[in-house]
Amino acid sequence: MADEFKALAVELSQAAASSGVRSLAVLPFAPSDESPAQEGLSIADRLLTQIVRGGKVLAVERSMLRRVLEEHHLAQTGIADAGLIKKIGEIVPVGAVITGSFGNSMEETVIEARLIDVKSGIILAAAERKVERKPSGLQGSKLDAADGKGFLWVPAPQLTVAAPDIQEERSDANPAPGDRSCANAAERIDALEARILDVKARYWAGQLKKGVSLAGLTVNPGSEITDPDLKKNFYARIQHWYNADRTPKLTPSEISRFVRFDREAFILYKECRG
Repeated sequence: MADEFKALAVELSQAAASSGVRSLAVLPFAPSDESPAQEGLSIADRLLTQIVRGGKVLAVERSMLRRVLEEHHLAQTGIADAGLIKKIGEIVPVGAVITGSFGNSMEETVIEARLIDVKSGIILAAAERKVERKPSGLQGSKLDAADGKGFLWVPAPQLTVAAPDIQEERSDANPAPGDRSCANAAERIDALEARILDVKARYWAGQLKKGVSLAGLTVNPGSEITDPDLKKNFYARIQHWYNADRTPKLTPSEISRFVRFDREAFILYKECRG
């Protein structure tokens, strides 16, 4: 994976040097599909690191561009227009910027990068690379939406399910906590989890947005759910809220209900799964 970023950095750095560009800035990449814009920041950071290591041209830190990037909401959209590129040339001493777009499939990320002269707006060079979507390090392995095995990998590929209808599940048949026998444990666990499905999904989406790693967990969130449709719905809701611009915080009553039902479901799962 790092080799692809290195090759992309070498190609663009050589093009910059050949065009007389001695310093440049790397801007966030824009998603060409429904992928989170935050991934564009990660792509830019990895490319910047490889350019600095290559040493062919100078590169400025994004912190030097923070004000102008915030003014243009670049961190949220990844879209760099001609006006922004020209303004960057006026603020920092760079001859060109690197920006572009990216798109995700289940197997790979396609990155299209452009080297643009800040004064003329002319594209000096363009390059494309395909990067395998493969987790590494403490992130663990990609979460399988069908069975929940492994650890949750963020950012995750788009799930191939429809956006969930966000509403609270209610059923008079749902059990209340308290019965600790293992009779029909799987069905009772699913019924308990169904009552807090969206609340639990919002909680974990919020944790992931904060950068919390799930690699240290012994049990993946949702592993206790046995009904395939319910499990798929749960992971779809995590994906939905993770990609949303704003994830509503849990209210005190939601927190109380979440803790109560999820704790009961986990105890049943732990004691009765054998």
